[in-house]
Amino acid sequence: MKTVDAPLVIDTKDPKAAEEALKMCAGRPLFNSVSAEKKDVEQLLPLVKKYGASLILLAIGDDGLKEKAEERVKIVEELIERCKELG
Repeated sequence: MKTVDAPLVIDTKDPKAAEEALKMCAGRPLFNSVSAEKKDVEQLLPLVKKYGASLILLAIGDDGLKEKAEERVKIVEELIERCKELG
């Protein structure tokens, strides 16, 4: 497997595909994206941490996109806290 040092944006919800792509990055990749959906938090956030990727967060939870901006902000704040917990 060959690694690349070009900046990469990885965009997948498949944890296996995500890890394979992250392994190929010699630099710091950008992971697009992680939502507050349980499966993303449990499966993708640990990979982002493991490989030191930058991250785009989505204000979407298990029950979908909230209508009010305040609700979306709360979701992102909760995701930021989860990221801090992971280190």
